[in-house]
Amino acid sequence: MPITETLENARKLEAAGFNHAQAQSLAEVIESGAYSAREDLATKELVRIEIQGVRAEIQGVRAEIQGVRAEIQVMRGELKAEFHRELRQQMLWFFAILIPLLGALAAYIKHT
Repeated sequence: MPITETLENARKLEAAGFNHAQAQSLAEVIESGAYSAREDLATKELVRIEIQGVRAEIQGVRAEIQGVRAEIQVMRGELKAEFHRELRQQMLWFFAILIPLLGALAAYIKHT
């Protein structure tokens, strides 16, 4: 805090009837309190700015999570389609082997 404000306040207090030592001490206490209050406001402003930054980062993380979720959904759809293709392939293979075997079994039973 500028010393000129402290001196001005001390002079005003002396004019109001305080002796020099009282006026000077009281002016210093008042200025110290005012300075402290300004520091508190500055600290609060810094905290507010930091909180805004954290909120912005959280929004960014949320957006990334949404992107990852979308990618997972696409991958899930692709895996599901691949699974169905493989299942269809396996079923075709199974029936391609089963039908001739059933035919051979029927012929065997017919001839015996």
